[in-house]
Amino acid sequence: MSAQAQSDVLSISDHYFESGIRLYQAGHLPEAQWAFEQALLLDPQTLDAHNNLGSIKAQLGDPKGALEDFRAELALDPNHPNSSRIFHNIGNSLLALGQPEEAIIAFEAALKRDPNLIESHISLAGALHQLGLDHQAQIQLELALKLDPENPRANHDLAVLERAHFPQKALQRLHLALSVRPHWSEAHNSLALTLIQLEQWDLALAEFRVALLWDPEAKTIQKNLGRLLELLKEDRVIYC
Repeated sequence: MSAQAQSDVLSISDHYFESGIRLYQAGHLPEAQWAFEQALLLDPQTLDAHNNLGSIKAQLGDPKGALEDFRAELALDPNHPNSSRIFHNIGNSLLALGQPEEAIIAFEAALKRDPNLIESHISLAGALHQLGLDHQAQIQLELALKLDPENPRANHDLAVLERAHFPQKALQRLHLALSVRPHWSEAHNSLALTLIQLEQWDLALAEFRVALLWDPEAKTIQKNLGRLLELLKEDRVIYC
C-alpha cells in the first residue's frame, strides 16, 4: 500500500472513531459499537477503540466480548499509562463471567500499578466475598474508605459484611451511603434488612417500600418485603 493510500485509510479510521465517540456520548451504544469496530478494521492499532468497545460491550451485557477488547488493548501496549484501569476493567469482566479467582489476580495487578484506585479495592472486595474471604474483603473496603471516607459503594458493602455482628455500625454506614446516593434502591434494601436485625419492623417496611419506589421491578426486594409482611401477619401485627 502506498503512503498516500495508507494515510487515507487512517483518516477514514479516525472518522469512524470520532463518530463512535459522538454516538457513545449520545447514548447510542449499538451504533457506537459498530463505528469503533469499523475503526479497528481499518487500523487495528487504535488502542482507545478497544477500550471504548470493551466499555460498550460491558454495558450491553457482553462481558466475554468486553474481556477480549480490554485484553487486546493491553496486548498492544503493556506499558499503557492507564494499565491500572485496563486491569481493573479486565477484573470486572472476569467477575461478570463468574471467575472470581481470575478477577482477583487482575484487581491485584491494577492495585500494584495504582494503590489509590478506589474502584479496584471495592471490586477486589466483591471477588473475595464471593469466595467467602470476608476478612480480606473487609480490609480492602477499609482501604477504599481511607481514600474516600464517604464512598457510597464502599460504605454499603462494608455495612453488608458488618451487619450480622455490628448492626448499629452497619446502620450508620448505610445512612452515610444514602446521604450521598439517596435514590439507591440496593442501599435502601440493605438498610431494611439491617433494621429487621434490630427488630425495627415498621422502619424496615418503609425502607423496602422506598427501595421499590426507585426500582419497582427488583425481584429480590419484592421477595424481602413479602417475607416481612408474612412474618408480621403471622404475629397479627398490621402495618399500613
